[in-house]
Amino acid sequence: MLQHTYQLPLTFEQILTLVKQLSDSEKLLLSKELEKETLNNKLTQLLEVFQTDELSLE
Repeated sequence: MLQHTYQLPLTFEQILTLVKQLSDSEKLLLSKELEKETLNNKLTQLLEVFQTDELSLE
């Protein structure tokens, strides 16, 4: 499947208006995708905080 990326200058209110037009199942899918992205970002931040070169197996 060929996938294209588009960038549009939208405000939060415009995005919210679009989201409200989605079906319940589409909203659920969107919610799950946003949750995954948020968890990935938090995990990355956490790993960066604890990253060190001073640890060893000893």
